[in-house]
Amino acid sequence: MKRAFGDAVLFVLSLALYVHTLAPTILPADAGEFQFVAHVLGIAHPPGYPLYTVLAKCFTLLPFGDIAYRVNLFSAVTSALTLVVLWRAVRRITGSAMAGWIAAAGLGAATTFWAQSTTANIRSLTALFVALQLDTLIAYAQSKDRKHLIAFALSFGLGITHHGSLGLLLPAYAAFLLATDPELLRQPKA
Repeated sequence: MKRAFGDAVLFVLSLALYVHTLAPTILPADAGEFQFVAHVLGIAHPPGYPLYTVLAKCFTLLPFGDIAYRVNLFSAVTSALTLVVLWRAVRRITGSAMAGWIAAAGLGAATTFWAQSTTANIRSLTALFVALQLDTLIAYAQSKDRKHLIAFALSFGLGITHHGSLGLLLPAYAAFLLATDPELLRQPKA
């Protein structure tokens, strides 16, 4: 129960911070493109970011603010979720909720992360997928419970559909899995 409360508090606090500093409307360059593409379900510049577009479209359906604001809000929500997942991962590694709070605060207040959290962009969703992948890998290494391995595969697969560059993390992920569970080589289905 304490963990769920901590998740909720961190999410609400970080979302409130990002919403307070959220870009209020239409933006130039890529951000403006993402705002428009999400609204019309179009195709952004290569690689197109189809998952981002569909998820951002859901935010355009919210009943407040203009469409550009709503797509900016999508970045604030994904960034707040990223901080919650980071907090969980650090807490899982260290056993310390305080270490998780410090890590989340450090990332959440970092200039680039904060800037990306307040405008329409693909980086916030990318960060969320990386955080999910790392958290599920850590959970699997500690428990050897296959549900964490399945969750990792799901977050990795969705991450790749969002941005193919996440595939570059595969060698590091594979090395981590083999180092923490060499039995995986003997279990081809796993």
